Amino acid sequence: DILYLPYDEQLFLISVPFIFENLNDFEIFSINLYNEKLPVKLTNNYGYEANLQLSNDGKNVFFILFSVSSIDGTIFTIQQRLYSIDVTTFVYSAFEKPKEIDLIDNINDLPLAKAITNDNELFTQRDLPRAKIYQWTSDEDEYILSGVDRLIEDGIADPNHLTVGCYSYGGFVTNWLITQTTRFNAALSGSGAIEHVSLWGIIDFPLLYNNLFDGFPREVPHIYIKIKHLFTI
Repeated sequence: DILYLPYDEQLFLISVPFIFENLNDFEIFSINLYNEKLPVKLTNNYGYEANLQLSNDGKNVFFILFSVSSIDGTIFTIQQRLYSIDVTTFVYSAFEKPKEIDLIDNINDLPLAKAITNDNELFTQRDLPRAKIYQWTSDEDEYILSGVDRLIEDGIADPNHLTVGCYSYGGFVTNWLITQTTRFNAALSGSGAIEHVSLWGIIDFPLLYNNLFDGFPREVPHIYIKIKHLFTI
């Protein structure tokens, strides 16, 4: 993305590498066209930025930050956010609240955020099904199956009518799960890989695997072998 500010003679741009392997390659820079100084780095985010837009008053540059997670649990994926240099807005939704854009002056003031859109008011008027948050803890390696056991013990799931399914990374997990047990009567996998080394080699965003599995295949081959579904059929 490139954004030109004519009154300041500045360019704002997002750096994008040819091969996406390092999050540090995705940052926003500004260039002052009045002088020949090097570009100034404006961001240092654990994610990648996109969609540069100038505010109506011309005082702020907005962009969306797409964050990612790490396998070691030190970085967690958050909801996509709309940022600017001076003001922070973000898209927020919850089990009891439909998705809207909220506004705060400082990222540390999240509890004080106020909604600035009302595009999904209809969802607050309908009597929609309510989701129930269910949590469990497990020290077992097969923690997903232990979660299924817990659902059965608590009377939430019927052991004779178990199904599993999800999309994207959830499809990865679904494909792996059905090679570990025959307990599920049906499974649905959407865009889920069954062999991660080959997918890493053909996707245009291999950085995804660096964060999901704590490294590329050449760096942590034992992890890729351990989760290879074809080895466990």
